[in-house]
Amino acid sequence: MKAPLIIRNFFRLGEQKEVVSILRRIKYRPCPSFLGHFEYSKWISLNYLESDLADVILRLTEIIPGQTFNTVFIQRYLDHSFVMRHRDPLNNLDKTVVAVFGQFTGAISDYDGFQYSAKSGDVIIQDCTINNVQGLPHSVSAIVGERYALILNTIQYHDVRDQFYGFGGRCVIQRQEER
Repeated sequence: MKAPLIIRNFFRLGEQKEVVSILRRIKYRPCPSFLGHFEYSKWISLNYLESDLADVILRLTEIIPGQTFNTVFIQRYLDHSFVMRHRDPLNNLDKTVVAVFGQFTGAISDYDGFQYSAKSGDVIIQDCTINNVQGLPHSVSAIVGERYALILNTIQYHDVRDQFYGFGGRCVIQRQEER
């Protein structure tokens, strides 16, 4: 596994403002406590996307030709939000693409000791499970302001009703109807 690739200023300022206005209208729910303190929303299919985000997400899918993304997470971080150190689950395959938006300070990412700061408009590409080897532990420090992460994954679902959360190499499964 290698350090994440950061594409600086992938989105222009005008595009960033437009995306943030869309992301503010989405309904979010709290993340599981073992992942930190932030809110998220999820789509298990690119067919059910907020139509205003479809062009942005399709543009992000073109960064890695040949990978078929099937899940989109949107994370919202407000003052003091953070992501605890964790590994993504083994069923999160290939690479993850993360687009960052908002006005914030803090949010230092740690990818198994490699620290970096992504700014609004940047895109991060990091390894997940490749050749059955789980991706490296990662975290994001607390922020001040408002930050959004639009995350594209290729998740191998055994049952479309399953929701997967990775933690330290283990996988906790919760069926949607149980929540």
